[in-house]
Amino acid sequence: MLKKIVILFVALGLVSPFVLLSDLYPFFRLGMFAEPVQYIPQTEYFLIEYQTSHNQLFQPFQTAQMGFEDSHFQYILRYYVYQKQALKLLQILNQKQKKNNLSIKQWRIKRIVIHKKKQKKDTTLILNWQTP
Repeated sequence: MLKKIVILFVALGLVSPFVLLSDLYPFFRLGMFAEPVQYIPQTEYFLIEYQTSHNQLFQPFQTAQMGFEDSHFQYILRYYVYQKQALKLLQILNQKQKKNNLSIKQWRIKRIVIHKKKQKKDTTLILNWQTP
């Protein structure tokens, strides 16, 4: 009888982690030694700017020129930046603009992070590319 009880507890001990994986274990991160869960309220977006001549100011690239909505273009731009292929995206955009008879001398991509809690805005230049 004792042997059957021990076998039952061992079997339950082996099976229970897979049963409780989605029910109980997520709460373990809130245990005694866990760090409190923090929500960092910030918004990140990317901005592409171009310059048609060296003495002209940079103009923001309008996503409607490519036929994209802003949110879709932000997704594509974020993907290219985080895959470290931002230059490839700028080369594609430059080819498209040449077909539209627009000669662009310089492109740049900026990363803008807005911290809502601190009311602070950080801007980082990701890439600055002069067309050949």
